[in-house]
Amino acid sequence: MGVLQNLIDDIAINDKELKEYMEVAITSWPIPKDFKDYKIIIWHSKNAPEQLIFQMIAKQLQNLELHEIALENDVYSLRGTGEFTTEKLGSFIGTETTMSPKRKNKLIKAWDDLLISEGII
Repeated sequence: MGVLQNLIDDIAINDKELKEYMEVAITSWPIPKDFKDYKIIIWHSKNAPEQLIFQMIAKQLQNLELHEIALENDVYSLRGTGEFTTEKLGSFIGTETTMSPKRKNKLIKAWDDLLISEGII
């Protein structure tokens, strides 16, 4: 299970029931090595939960080419991706940018720093 087990361990959940749920949910995801034939696009806005997930995904898929669509929620007065209509989200298709190694490394470092911090995720 490798990468997926690392993801479960990274989450460091103390709630047994939630951890069991996460293990089932995460182990049902495709194995990252299977992603090599796909264009991986990560959609995100500026809110903290989406930024944390963005960092986690960059870490877990660091050996793959990643693309991103940064939704500038301050322009639309929305707090996150979930508040965009499907029509509005559809209008962003084709605007993705390839994530540079520098950008990916910055996200990975932020995730790694968070995991070793004393705070709560």
